[in-house]
Amino acid sequence: MSRDWQKDMETVERFKYFQTLCHGIPMLVHGQTEAPEPVEVALEYWLQQYAAEERHNVKLCKQILETELREKKLREAIDKAIREYGLWHDEGSAANVMVEILHNAVTPLYPKEETKP
Repeated sequence: MSRDWQKDMETVERFKYFQTLCHGIPMLVHGQTEAPEPVEVALEYWLQQYAAEERHNVKLCKQILETELREKKLREAIDKAIREYGLWHDEGSAANVMVEILHNAVTPLYPKEETKP
């Protein structure tokens, strides 16, 4: 079942407002010294927690997608470097070309701030 967080939160706010119209005074049971915490207080808290978790999950999903894209680009660069190696007869030249391919792939994926020790 899917819920509309905003609609639920508005319902809580309306309930809190109507409670003030009724003076919001809960009755105490014999022996109680304090009124129990109203249910809407807990409901409001959990709705806010849910909203925070949902925002966090969206952020994590974005990070996962970015990481998967980064991995794909790295795999493609590695494959290209390996194929390039086989095209050269001189291993030194092949190594230089491979390093250049890998450097060109890694540089935009990992800004200098991320690679500093």
